[in-house]
Amino acid sequence: MKKQPGVVIGVWMLSALLAAPTAFAQPQDTGAKAKRATGKLIAAWDNDLPKGKLEVTQNSVKGSTPTTSDLQGSARSAQSPAVTAAYPFVCHVYAGDPYFEGGDTVTGWGYQSCSGSGWAPQNVQITIQRYRWWGWQNVARNQSGWNYAQFDEVHSQYYCVGSGTYDYRVVNDAWVTGGAQMVTAQSTHYYQVTC
Repeated sequence: MKKQPGVVIGVWMLSALLAAPTAFAQPQDTGAKAKRATGKLIAAWDNDLPKGKLEVTQNSVKGSTPTTSDLQGSARSAQSPAVTAAYPFVCHVYAGDPYFEGGDTVTGWGYQSCSGSGWAPQNVQITIQRYRWWGWQNVARNQSGWNYAQFDEVHSQYYCVGSGTYDYRVVNDAWVTGGAQMVTAQSTHYYQVTC
């Protein structure tokens, strides 16, 4: 069988291309700016968790089920005499709306504020979740650790570059009385963003 000169040269060029791919690569535009993520706040649409601000009382620790109320729709005030006389402590748990920081980072925050006696120690955990086709996925989490401060605020961040388009929410898991009671609240808005 006679070797064809074109086949030998073609094989040689192919092997040279595979061995040194950068030699034949197209030049990259280094002056182009990276694509910035874009997004907007939308109303929270999932009712799997209470939204916004919740109230935790001493009764919820003693009872078998949590006693919490959504303060956005409740006429009862934490300062009302009926509430303060019936419970030695009152804690407010809040999940803030997610926001965008630096053009590529989704930030979530929340707090727990307690008054009275018997609530300590407390712990606040903030989770940023994004909605996938199968449900909510935890993408970032941060917590305060057990402490005796009356006010405890925590922030969490998720670097989302290249992840696609998703709705992000903030979830606040807050514990009082050393973990005897835990309540969970979600943000009242989601951040719908394309990263």
